[in-house]
Amino acid sequence: MMVEEQEMGYMLVAENSHCGERGQMLGGKVQGAADCAALAQGAEVKAFSLGTKYARGRCYAEDLDVTGDVVKEFEKNRANPPCPGGEWQADELYDFYVLVPLAPM
Repeated sequence: MMVEEQEMGYMLVAENSHCGERGQMLGGKVQGAADCAALAQGAEVKAFSLGTKYARGRCYAEDLDVTGDVVKEFEKNRANPPCPGGEWQADELYDFYVLVPLAPM
């Protein structure tokens, strides 16, 4: 799974939650996580939220500084990852993702 995430460039961290402060809307009609990740990368943010249910297609930047160490902590505890921005906030309409740095070749 981690190899696949590195190839895709993003990782689903938490469903129906977000960590940190929600930023600007990056897109209102994205087709999926890959499109939202590309918009986040273009906006130079390291985390994003993607809408589900009634919010499907909405992509928001998340104001969270995601470092390699933060990604490692997420990978260590996939079932209950830590929120470096404080507490996880319940968010029924959005899933929280981070951009994953590419592995060195």
